Amino acid sequence: MGMLNVVKQSIATAKRLQRAKDTGYDKDVYHSTNQDFNEVDIGKGDIGFHVGTKSQANNRSKALSKQVAGYPIENDAFFKRNDIPLHREGSNVMPLKLRTSKNVLEMPDIGAWHNSSIVSRSLAENRGGNIPQRIQDKAFDINEKIEDYMSTDDAYEHVMDDFKWSTSSKNRFHLDELNQMIRDEGYSTIKYQNAVENDLITKALPRQEIVDRIDNLSEKLTSVSDPSKRADIKANIDAARSEAMQSQYDDAFSYIALDPRDVRSKSAAFKDPSSKNIMSGFAATAVLAGTMTPEEAQAGALTSGLRRVIDERYSNPVGSSNPRKGVLGKSEEAPVGIEERSLDRGNDLKLEELQGHPYILTQSDRSAAGGVVRSVHDKEIDGVNLRGGRDFMFDPESQGQVWASFPQVVKGIHKRASDLSAEHGKPTLLLPYAMAPTGIDFSNMPVDVMINYARQGMSKSNIKKLDTQIRKIIPEWGGVANPSSNEILRNVTGDKRKGVADIVDKNFRDVRGGMSMGEARAATSASDQYLIPDGSLKNVGLIDSNKSVLADSGHPTYLGGLQGEGVGTLTDSINARAFMEANGRVLANNPSDIRSLSMNPSFGQGVIDDRLLDFIDKHKKTLAVVGGTTAATAKAESADRKNMTRRERRANPPSEVLRNYTAGQAGKAVGEMGLGVVQGLGEGLDFFNSANIQRSVMGLPQLTPAQDALSPITDIRLLEDGEGRDNARTIGSLFSPI
Repeated sequence: MGMLNVVKQSIATAKRLQRAKDTGYDKDVYHSTNQDFNEVDIGKGDIGFHVGTKSQANNRSKALSKQVAGYPIENDAFFKRNDIPLHREGSNVMPLKLRTSKNVLEMPDIGAWHNSSIVSRSLAENRGGNIPQRIQDKAFDINEKIEDYMSTDDAYEHVMDDFKWSTSSKNRFHLDELNQMIRDEGYSTIKYQNAVENDLITKALPRQEIVDRIDNLSEKLTSVSDPSKRADIKANIDAARSEAMQSQYDDAFSYIALDPRDVRSKSAAFKDPSSKNIMSGFAATAVLAGTMTPEEAQAGALTSGLRRVIDERYSNPVGSSNPRKGVLGKSEEAPVGIEERSLDRGNDLKLEELQGHPYILTQSDRSAAGGVVRSVHDKEIDGVNLRGGRDFMFDPESQGQVWASFPQVVKGIHKRASDLSAEHGKPTLLLPYAMAPTGIDFSNMPVDVMINYARQGMSKSNIKKLDTQIRKIIPEWGGVANPSSNEILRNVTGDKRKGVADIVDKNFRDVRGGMSMGEARAATSASDQYLIPDGSLKNVGLIDSNKSVLADSGHPTYLGGLQGEGVGTLTDSINARAFMEANGRVLANNPSDIRSLSMNPSFGQGVIDDRLLDFIDKHKKTLAVVGGTTAATAKAESADRKNMTRRERRANPPSEVLRNYTAGQAGKAVGEMGLGVVQGLGEGLDFFNSANIQRSVMGLPQLTPAQDALSPITDIRLLEDGEGRDNARTIGSLFSPI
């Protein structure tokens, strides 16, 4: 792409952003999701569509993952220790623009925005003191209708089960009724001080630019001796501190858009304010790939204006195990345009349905299949074909192949499959397991994206420098500007491809037309694998050992083709470690387990039988039970730790037994504590009866009186690390909607 096109794109972007401002889309907000949509559907959420700061959205994403995993009040460190993803599969944080087309209604965070009974009562009782009288009166009438219904026999299951009520058509009807009523009264947006998902519970962290300014002023103060100048600097520091405190308050708010037309992607065209499409005319690919659910995800693209949430290891330098924070953020946000192919993923399967079949585990990088990368950072590039990865078996271009790898590797799998099928009388299954995010580095796809992106946007002088450095690794290199050079990359070793990627990553990632290895990995990885643990299994293939190995698979990196087909995907989360333990591996529960699997095939093959299924079931329960150790043992350790100093406790982490026991007891304690506070406070909660009191417990930490009651426990100033902060925030996260 020439300089003229770059200038044209810059002008087009400026015009688009001016249209956003002119049409009222002037507030930068974020929303976490693992769903694919191009229109905001109020009917699928609660009273409206929730948006907030980037930090709030990220914390919301983690809270949902913790809830699904069964550990809603555990801190981030617990999840990392136990190799549990901190985000749901396919999670993304979407950068959006919010338009406040009418007035803004300010309320406290009532928590259960999904529950029409609680929302209507909060409005009727003028929670927060800002509710106009007409809205109070109309909300009271709606609440009366709900309470009348709740007293009937038909409402028995809704009174007894909050989930059934919240997901009922009756509750949905009243939420829509409340939404429309508020809009009819001249309000398009609800604003509330988020009481759960801020970094400091009810407050945001101070804005980083202000913190940096204070640091710079403080450093400057140390080198100034003149009293008058020192007084000026101190005054500036005090002013900056006041500004920082104000930012903690200003950034603590979240918003509920009541009108779906008030939300746009940050990269929308902003041409039709009446449209419900969040892209509003943006010429994007067919779907918002990269925000798809794991079942729908294909090529793992990220449409412009969205944001991934990815494993921090995607940012690692080539050959290193140290994540780079500066690279990670850009990798999460880099938009990628994908021309997609349709993947047939077969049937949903449970492993027990496959009993009697022999199996072979094989390592798989996280590369995507089923599409062609057409653009990066909104700039068109020469296409890079995405072939996978574990989804290779579902890609129509694979044409009757279940796997591709080096010819000698494929021949070995074919021989083992033939022997296993002969022994057990059934075809052998192929079960690919996930490597680390950096496993994709061997493949052609990331480095092809890097070179093709440089070809369209890098200056001639930088291309000349890059070519000179590449030729030190590949003397026959034809030059970045020559598209045939990509073929040269296919015919060199993986180490040389990594060397080229390393050059671009280290020496050119910050120049125009350059990108980091993290961006290239994210652009070519499948979105449903951004956050999965190493060793995860999902796809099930069937090896046809009666057919010979193919000499040319059509894969850009792996020439050997194994014939067969993809038959489906596993509905349960299963890790290769369970298979390894069933086959005699003593697990270390660290990365060495997965490495040993690649070096010792005997750990990764066998037959699906009751014994294997028992090991898999054991692994599923590992984090849900104390492990046979009595509660007395955990209590004894806890008592000993109370006599330790804080420094001693940090130097001697608690045992897994105590951690698991504490997790179980903490959940019960939170429920009992919440019930006690509700019964003790009483005020404003008279419409809850004993049968559905649980609803208020779930929303309890979001009520101002409850926050006051809990402040001695949750006050961030009492803590030296993030554990108390995370625990306090996640108590109330179950129904908070950012």
